[in-house]
Amino acid sequence: MPALCDSAPPAVNTAWGKPTPKPQVVVESKQNPAPTAAASSSTVASPTAAAASPSSGGWGSSFASRVGTKFVPAEPTPPPAKPVLRKDVSTNLVMDINMTSEHIRLWDSKDNSSTVSLAEYHRRLRASPLCSRPLLKTELLRAELMEALRHRYQELCSQHLDWKLPPKESFNRWLCERHAAMATQPSTDGEYDPLVPGRVEPEVSPSLYRELLDDLPVKLRPGLPYVTEQAKAYEHLSTYLGAVSSLLAKHQGLAEDELAELNQRMRDTNAKCQVEEKLAASEVVEAIRELQAFAKPLLVKLMGPVVGGLVRELGVAAHEAAVKIAEQAKAESSDENGDNGDDGDDGDDAVSVHKSDRYCELSYRRSAVAVNTAHYVKLRTLFYRHHPSTSDQPLPHPIASVKEVEKAFHAHLWLMLRRYKSYCGLSRFEGSLQQASVAGHVLRHLHASAAHVEMEGFASPLNAFFNRYGSAFVDADCVFGSVGSFFSLSLAAGAFVLTPPHSEELMSAMAARVLSLLSRSPLPLSFVVLLPLWSDPPSSASTLLAASAMVRAQWLLKPDEHQFIDGLQHEPDQHHHHHRSRLFKPVHATQVFVVSNDAGHELWTAGEEAVAAIKLHMTKKVCDMFATPQGCKLGERCQDAHDLQQVEASRPRIVNTANNAHNEQGRRRAQRDHKKPHHRSNNNNSSSDEKTNAKSWRR
Repeated sequence: MPALCDSAPPAVNTAWGKPTPKPQVVVESKQNPAPTAAASSSTVASPTAAAASPSSGGWGSSFASRVGTKFVPAEPTPPPAKPVLRKDVSTNLVMDINMTSEHIRLWDSKDNSSTVSLAEYHRRLRASPLCSRPLLKTELLRAELMEALRHRYQELCSQHLDWKLPPKESFNRWLCERHAAMATQPSTDGEYDPLVPGRVEPEVSPSLYRELLDDLPVKLRPGLPYVTEQAKAYEHLSTYLGAVSSLLAKHQGLAEDELAELNQRMRDTNAKCQVEEKLAASEVVEAIRELQAFAKPLLVKLMGPVVGGLVRELGVAAHEAAVKIAEQAKAESSDENGDNGDDGDDGDDAVSVHKSDRYCELSYRRSAVAVNTAHYVKLRTLFYRHHPSTSDQPLPHPIASVKEVEKAFHAHLWLMLRRYKSYCGLSRFEGSLQQASVAGHVLRHLHASAAHVEMEGFASPLNAFFNRYGSAFVDADCVFGSVGSFFSLSLAAGAFVLTPPHSEELMSAMAARVLSLLSRSPLPLSFVVLLPLWSDPPSSASTLLAASAMVRAQWLLKPDEHQFIDGLQHEPDQHHHHHRSRLFKPVHATQVFVVSNDAGHELWTAGEEAVAAIKLHMTKKVCDMFATPQGCKLGERCQDAHDLQQVEASRPRIVNTANNAHNEQGRRRAQRDHKKPHHRSNNNNSSSDEKTNAKSWRR
C-alpha cells in the first residue's frame, strides 16, 4: 500500500487501451522487517486494489500501521524519494471517502429501459472528452474574467444605487440562480461555460432583481428588530432619510404629487423624532417602519427600471465573458503543440508546487492557490483512486510515465482549486456558506442506518464525504470522483442526501427534480433533503416538498442544535488571523425532509426510532478535528473518539524532504534547548521552578 501523501503513484497505461503490467513490489514494514516469500512476491496494483483486502493494509486499515511502510519498486528504475505523511487528521478524511455506493443505479442513456451502476457511469464520464487534459490557460482566463465581472457588479451598484458595496453574497446567489436556469435550459449555441453564465432566460435574473429592490434605498445594519439603543435608532433614521433623498435627487420617474407626498412624509417623520428627542429606541424604529411601508411602492416604481437595467447589463457582461472563454478553450484544445500542464516542460506553462508542513501551494503563471495538507492527501487519494491507470480502463490520452501522472494530478488540482476560488469569491470568508456541508458524523450515521445514504447530490471534491458525488463542475471535478451536476443525473435507485446552496431558484429546481425522479422510477429511491427555514416569505422548495405525499418524515433543527462544516475548510491556517474551526452553527433553523417512492419507503422505512436516531446524530456535539485543544469548546466533555491530546498530535505535517527535514531538526533542537533548566538563584524555591517549567511547556 503506498503512503497517503506523495508516494510513488501506481503503474499507468502507456498506450490507448493497453494496460501496462503492474510492477512487482516488495513490501518491507517496520513491524515485519523480514517478509515471507509470499509477501515478497505480492503485487501492489493501486489504492483501489489495496482497499479490496483489509489484511493487505488497504484504506480501511489503521493509518498508524502504515506510517513506517517502505516500498522498493522492482528494477529497472526506482521512483524518486517522496515525503511521507505523519499520523495526521487526514486519516479521517481518507476514511470518509471509502463509503460504498453499490445500491445506486442510473438510467442508461443508451437504453432508457435499463440501468447502470454509479461506478460504470463514472467510468464512462471519466473516459469522455469532457474530462480530458486540463485547459490551464482557459481556466486562468476564466478566473481573470470572473474577477472583472465581480468588480463590474460593484461598479454598477455604486453608479446606479449609490452603494459602496453590493449586498453580501448577492453575486454568488446570482450565480446559483443562473446555474439552475442553465441546468433546465442548457445553451446550444456553443457559448456555454460551466462557471460564467452565458445567454440564459429570463434575461433579467429574478433573484438579483428582487434582492436589490428589497434592499433599497439602503440596507440598515443591524436590522431594525435588533436595534435597542436610542443613538443607533436615530442613526438609522438619518441614514434612511439621506439615502431616499439621494435617490430622489438623482432619478426622475415619479409624478409630482407622489414626489411631494413622499417628501412631506419624510419631513414629518424627521420633525416628530427630532422635536421629541426623548423618544425611545422602539418608537424611533416604529417610525422608520411606517416610513418604509409608505415609501417602498414609490421607490420600486422609481428604481424598478434602473435595477432591471443594472441586472441586464451584468448579464450582457457575463455573456461576453463566456464567449471569450469558449474561444480560448477551442483554441487551446485544437493546439496540438500547446502545453496543458500535465506533460509539458518546466517553465511558465507548468504548475509549480511548494509544500510546507501545513499546506501545499500550487502556482501557474501569475495565479497561486493553496490547500492544507489534510485535503491535499484526500484529493490525491481521490485522483489516483479514479485514475484509469489504476484499472484496466483505457486512458483518454496517452501518458508516458509515472512522473507525468503526478504532473497531471497537480495540473488538475490547480484547475479545481482555481475554479472554486473564482466561484466563491476573493474576499475573506466569502462563499463559505454556499459551500457548507453536513458534518461527517451525520453522514456516517445516515450511511450505516436504515436510510443507507450512499451519495451526496450537492458536494465538491473539497467537502465530499463519499467516494463519488454530485458537484457543479464536472469538467474540473470528474477526475476526483464527481459524476456531474445533480440536475444532469437520471437517478433510478439508491439513497441520497441533498444540501443545496441557499438560493431560492436553485432549491426550487432541486425540489421539482426530486419529485420528478421519484414519480418516474419503480425502483427503491429515497432522498434526505436539508433546507433552510425561511418564513418571510417561506421557501417555495419547502412548500413544494411539504405538500407532496412522498414525504415520509420531516422535522426541524433549531439553530443552536446542529452544526455544518465550513465551506472554506480546505484553506491553510496561515491565511487567517487565528485558527478557525471547521464547524459552525447556522443562523437559521434547518428543515429535514425524508422523501421516497413506495419501493424506497418499504426498503428504508423512516420509522420513529430511525428518525429519532438521525435527529440525535444531527444534534450531537463533536470535537472539531482541526481545532486546537484551547479552541475545543467541549473541553473534557468532548464526545469524539479523539481526546484533546490526540487532536493536537494529529495535525498534518509533511516531513522527509531535504528542507523540511532540516527544519524539523532545527525545531527539535530548539525544543531541547528550550526545555533545559535555566540558571536560577538559590533563593528560588521549588514551587516557582515548577510554575516556570509548566509555563515553558505551555509556551
